[in-house]
Amino acid sequence: VGEWLAVAFFVGGATSTLGTYLSFVYISASGLSEAAKSGAAPRAAGCLMPVTKAPLPGLLLFSLVTSLLVLFDFEVLVQIETVLQCVHSLMFMTLVPRLRRLRPHAQRPYRMCGTDSLAVV
Repeated sequence: VGEWLAVAFFVGGATSTLGTYLSFVYISASGLSEAAKSGAAPRAAGCLMPVTKAPLPGLLLFSLVTSLLVLFDFEVLVQIETVLQCVHSLMFMTLVPRLRRLRPHAQRPYRMCGTDSLAVV
């Protein structure tokens, strides 16, 4: 029973990991494709496969990046993730003043305390 149970756990774990990876890559690629449609990303990133409508450039990009990241140690991956998270946060916060300027009458379900300069800081 021990060997069969080990095989079952391995197959279940591998299937679960693969499913999680595929959904993450697809969601990321779809986000990149939508950004391309709105002009926030290069137009080539918005290309879709004719039959499946899958965002091929994004899928290839994120798969390539993931394949390259597997080669690094865990400590390096943590450092890369930390830097990317900081860059993402900075980019996100700098959009607040821009959106307020471009769309002053847009509905805002959330209010921020302070001014635009506080959002950037």
